[in-house]
Amino acid sequence: LVLCPALPSSTARAGGVFVPIINSLDPRTHTYLTAAQLQGSNNNSNILLTASAQNFLCLKLALDCGIQGLTNPFNQWLLAAVGPCLV
Repeated sequence: LVLCPALPSSTARAGGVFVPIINSLDPRTHTYLTAAQLQGSNNNSNILLTASAQNFLCLKLALDCGIQGLTNPFNQWLLAAVGPCLV
């Protein structure tokens, strides 16, 4: 969750930060952490507007469809996404 705003690509977070760290661990831990990263990456990418490149596309599509009232899209995105992601 800490890296999400800085690296807006789950592939960059996994390949550039996570994989080099877990490659130095034993195979059982490597397998477990890879599965945990895969499952957690989706939620983390959706919680913050800047955590995933496609989130900006979704915001643009919403604005193009005429959805009004997005005065502070970052805060509104966070409030709308945190509930489903925590479930």
